[in-house]
Amino acid sequence: MDQAPNTSDLSDTSVGTGASGADGTTGATDSAVPVDPATDDLQVTDNDRPTSDGTGSGRAGRAGIPGSAGAAPSTNQTVLSAHKISKVFWIKGAKHPLHVFSGVSLTLRAGEMLALVGPSGSGKSTLLRCLAGLEHVNEGHVVLLETNLARASRATLAAMLRENVGLLLINPPLVPSLTALQNVELPGQLAGRSAWSNHQLALRTLDELGARDLAKKSPEQLTPPQAAKVSLARLLTQHPKIIFADEPTGRLSTTDSKLVLSSLKKLAATGTAVVLATHDLHLASKADHVITVVDGALGATLEHPSAEEILQALDQTAYGDD
Repeated sequence: MDQAPNTSDLSDTSVGTGASGADGTTGATDSAVPVDPATDDLQVTDNDRPTSDGTGSGRAGRAGIPGSAGAAPSTNQTVLSAHKISKVFWIKGAKHPLHVFSGVSLTLRAGEMLALVGPSGSGKSTLLRCLAGLEHVNEGHVVLLETNLARASRATLAAMLRENVGLLLINPPLVPSLTALQNVELPGQLAGRSAWSNHQLALRTLDELGARDLAKKSPEQLTPPQAAKVSLARLLTQHPKIIFADEPTGRLSTTDSKLVLSSLKKLAATGTAVVLATHDLHLASKADHVITVVDGALGATLEHPSAEEILQALDQTAYGDD
């Protein structure tokens, strides 16, 4: 993973790809797209769903995973890049905008795992959401799976996120009207996988996570750790090309946290790229690359660091040489 020289000075908001409005935001093409709680992805209209012409159905699995979406990307393939992106929030009544981050540039290749590490309120989760296309950036641009997010249509974004992007959130938005098993089956249904193979894959995945006993429960009957397992099972059946995980172990026990990490590492080994936002130094130390984030300022990229090295980098990002 490549990161441009540290250009995250919060006063640097001069680089952009489009004209800014009076409120400091870019045009409509950069607007955030709402997320469908059924899939953790963009809201999908009937026109966006797989059609009877075979799109999304009958595809060979990749890396030996049944029904997964397409062939694994080459390990040299760039799956995510950001060029001098900046994000500001305008708060009602405030005289000045809140600069969340500024001038961020990075590149991530297939099979790599990147951890954005920082305390709560540091801007790491907002950065992750902007990289995933769930929020717009005010300046610069993000290219995700060869798609410029600022220029893509709503339908293009919806299809890309539905088929090739996975989200793992601290509050997994499971569909309340479906059972846990039906939630896990949902990505396969949207992809046109056969009902029988999709059902068996969902059961097998829940079983591998020690969660098969949750299959008939509704989301409201699940504890936060149980809901996290169901969300992880849904992600594993989707087998996306890139995963964005926001505090994926935030509410989990040590045992369940190890299970999440093991699952993400296995997916990365098959070519899936992973972006984590976390304050868990142990989890971050398992990533290939770590970038510290403190008050919107980014530190240098660390390669395979220990938890102690990450802690030192956080101090350096926050306080410099003092």
